[in-house]
Amino acid sequence: MKRGHPYWKDWHRVRPLMLVTAMILFGALAVQARPLGRVVARINEEIITSKDLYDYCMLLNYQQGKRPDEAQCGSSAHLEEVMEKLIEDKLILHRAKQENFRIPDYAVEEKIDEIISSYESRAAFERSLVEKGLTITLLKKKIRDQFLVRRALGKYVESRVSVAPQEISRFYQRYSSRFDSPETYVFWIAKSDRRSFLERIAEEFADRGAETAKNTYQETLIKIESSRDELRNDIYEVIAEMDPGGYRIKNIDGQLHFVYLEKIIPAKSLSLDQVKEDIYSFLYEQEFAEQFQEWVTTLKENAVIVVY
Repeated sequence: MKRGHPYWKDWHRVRPLMLVTAMILFGALAVQARPLGRVVARINEEIITSKDLYDYCMLLNYQQGKRPDEAQCGSSAHLEEVMEKLIEDKLILHRAKQENFRIPDYAVEEKIDEIISSYESRAAFERSLVEKGLTITLLKKKIRDQFLVRRALGKYVESRVSVAPQEISRFYQRYSSRFDSPETYVFWIAKSDRRSFLERIAEEFADRGAETAKNTYQETLIKIESSRDELRNDIYEVIAEMDPGGYRIKNIDGQLHFVYLEKIIPAKSLSLDQVKEDIYSFLYEQEFAEQFQEWVTTLKENAVIVVY
């Protein structure tokens, strides 16, 4: 399925479960050096300070794969959107705490062990806690909150998401022209500082055939299967000069390369069986986003929210 078509998943609008639950740790992971700041909002009996908002903005950028941007997180226009997300996450956590979910201690301990294992040593982990102004007890509390949120999302959102086989079939039939595999180039490539070595490989292909040559130089040759969109322009320009069975020795990126084009696999339509998992994932995420938004809207309607 082509990810570029207009019905593919819009990742920046769908808020996956992992992103929502990761935000619960923002208070634990926030930089402690900034002052508490002024009160910028109140949700029921809980207040949000300008520091909370700033820290949340920085973490949100990090979770979305962006470099934390202090200038952006100081922009009032951007912070309006961030405030909306922070309010949503606060409401979700508040609702999760009202449920009678049991989070076993071993689940929290396993998560702690996972975090510790990402450090060089236990001592390095403990130093990191001190630098962030944290204690192991507070970190465990944040992790337990994260599990609570996941359980709440499972109960109020995931349990309402269902994708029937008929929906997958209808989607495939409606957009069948979008489900195709592009033309694919299958080629072998080797590089060396010595042209004579690459010429020997070329002679092996010419005199003894591709299969023998590939076995003889298996430690040097790399097989690649890629569509035009996946190939670098300089590589594609070399391949475009050849018919299947042809080869070239070219200077690419300042180094000599041998390129042998084995075959070109024509573009073809993909069957329902080949794409049904992709369609299911797309429809599931779409339904999850709708159910999530509906639930969050209900939480907002039943809460007292004041933004100053």
